[in-house]
Amino acid sequence: MLLGIDYGTTRTVVAAVDRGNYPLASFQTVDGDTHDWYPSLIAARGDECQFGLDAASHQDAPGWALLQSFKQQLAMLGPTLRTC
Repeated sequence: MLLGIDYGTTRTVVAAVDRGNYPLASFQTVDGDTHDWYPSLIAARGDECQFGLDAASHQDAPGWALLQSFKQQLAMLGPTLRTC
């Protein structure tokens, strides 16, 4: 199966290649809802990290920091590799 991934600043979208068609892949939440996109988010609290849909569920929770638009922040770092 061939897949195309668009890693966007706020949303990530995945499409399959199927006989000249490009249907979007769906992502399912723990509640059973489906989305045609996956949030490009990270939620952090201490040493704990959540990603995507799990991170979105913590966006208003006390003690969680929401990291978003990090794709733009990575672009500003330039080619120098740094480690934490």
